[in-house]
Parts: sequence; C-alpha cells; structure tokens
Amino acid sequence: MVDERSVMEQFREIERIRINFSQHNLVMDETIVVSSIIDKLPPSWKEFKRTLKHKKEEISLDELANHLRVEEDCRMQENEKEQNAQEILKVHVMEAAKFKKPLLNRPNKLRGFKKPNVSEKPNN
Repeated sequence: MVDERSVMEQFREIERIRINFSQHNLVMDETIVVSSIIDKLPPSWKEFKRTLKHKKEEISLDELANHLRVEEDCRMQENEKEQNAQEILKVHVMEAAKFKKPLLNRPNKLRGFKKPNVSEKPNN
C-alpha cells in the first residue's frame, strides 16, 4: 500500500482480488488476508499497524475494514485541521506584513534633539 492513495480504496481493491480468487475456487484463509493487509499498510500508518498486530484476538476482514475506515477518517480530519491552522497563520502573517510600516519611511524622532554634553559644567 502507498500513502498517495486512500487506504480504503486499496483495501477494496484487495477485497475484489480475493473475491475473484474465490470465484475460481481459490480460497484464501481470512486470517492470512487480514495479516497481509496489516503488514502492507503504508509507512505513515506504522503506529496503527503496531496496535493491530498486538491485539490479542483475531480480527475479521469486516472488522479490519471498520478499523481502517475509522482511522482514515480521523487522519483526514486531522489533516484538515492542520491545513486550516496553516491558512490562519498565513493570513495573520500577511496582515501583519501589510500594516507594518517600513523602517526607512519612518521619520527620525531624534532629529533636532541634542544630548547634553556631560563633560560641560552647567552655567550658574
């Protein structure tokens, strides 16, 4: 499996292949299919893959499909939140840059102001 495509899309593709095999009387053990799919999850799903492998009970193909669907939905929501946050940051940066006056165009407030000479004694 690859990160560029939806995991559920890839899962359905594997499921179609399994159904085609069964139509030709080539039956694959469901446990082997489930473990093969888990092993082939994309690299970005490493933690999720680890949690599925360490489950004590065996899961069916339907249960795996449900787990994958929920995880993929959560990941999509997280990505949307991150993208929205990045857009908001871009807007704030643009607004700050838009309203900030360049330093060169600011009048020099210190012009015409002379510091008193400390070495001179005041006239009394």
